Amino acid sequence: MTATPLRFQQGDTLSIRNEQGQVALWSVIDRKRRGYLLQPHGGGDARTWSDDEIDTVYGARRLTHHPCNAEGLPKAIAEALEKTWEFWPEEVRREAERRETYVRMVDAVRNQHPTLMGAYAAAAETVFDAHHDQWRREDTEFAARLDAEWRRSPSSASRRSKILNRPNPYTVRAWYGVWSRHGRDIRLLIPHYHRRGARQARYAREDGDRPDTYKLMRQAVEAWYLGMPRRRKNYAYRRYVDLCCEQGVPAVSDRTFRVFIRDNYTERQEYERRFGRRAAWLKFGIFERRNPPERPLEEVEVDHCLIDLVVVHAESGRPLGRPWLTALIDRATRMIVGAHLSFEAPSYASLQRAVGHALWKKDLSGVDDIDRDWPAMVSPNG
Repeated sequence: MTATPLRFQQGDTLSIRNEQGQVALWSVIDRKRRGYLLQPHGGGDARTWSDDEIDTVYGARRLTHHPCNAEGLPKAIAEALEKTWEFWPEEVRREAERRETYVRMVDAVRNQHPTLMGAYAAAAETVFDAHHDQWRREDTEFAARLDAEWRRSPSSASRRSKILNRPNPYTVRAWYGVWSRHGRDIRLLIPHYHRRGARQARYAREDGDRPDTYKLMRQAVEAWYLGMPRRRKNYAYRRYVDLCCEQGVPAVSDRTFRVFIRDNYTERQEYERRFGRRAAWLKFGIFERRNPPERPLEEVEVDHCLIDLVVVHAESGRPLGRPWLTALIDRATRMIVGAHLSFEAPSYASLQRAVGHALWKKDLSGVDDIDRDWPAMVSPNG
């Protein structure tokens, strides 16, 4: 029984990585007898790849299929793979090499963590702590060398070495995702400095208390958009335009005003300004997953819950209200080791009673249909 060959369409792009880890892009020209005629990107002679060769690189996970045409591949990735490593400036290559150190560390530690995000965080911390002194010296030497070269030009300004910070785990995740999905080529980690736009402010920024358009935008946003009752952005924009007319300052467009809000105020900040810090913490707080402890009672969780039932007096039938439940749960065994039920709101007193119940011996003899004990107590021997 023969295997069914892989099917590609004319114009598809194949990303093939050789045994040395280098990635080449090929365009599918035509289907040949027991193979495909492929044309390398960037010029070169076309050649026929047999079905067996394609099956071999596909089975080794060194082939990635991008349907349609070269435009199906992300533009930034295609641009990086089409250029040689030596094409990029020294500073860019050095940054790519550092990113490769991070992503390879992810491969080394990923089996030691229950989640990939844990591996990203560990790689960011381990690599930065091990290399930041050396990398800082390299950046200082590189900046000094460029400064010495640029001093020959009287109009050039001195160059400062960039600040070296530990990357965020989410940044390492972005590097690792692109690097692992498209062939693990170091060129995939090239920083796209050349794709940046202008970094200078379009409007002048004034020092001190003198107004400028950015200060007036912030004033309008905080006074007429972030407050309560909540107003629309177009209302805040109209008030901002009025302020600009009064101060004789040029006003930005409505779209730029909205971009200013998006870039300077997070959703959590907006919610906090309107409803308070605690409400924002409850809505946007993130609780990360942790490894369970190895021994019982090593870690005990406590939580309060308002029971979704209304207690009614047995004789008068008068509703008494909804009780609060305070429970202590052992993280290792998931057993409830103590609890407290009352109509009082959660407090130190309810927590103290729940902890006391966790230490006491539990007697379930008066509860029907329960034939097991509750072995959650402090041993008489300590």
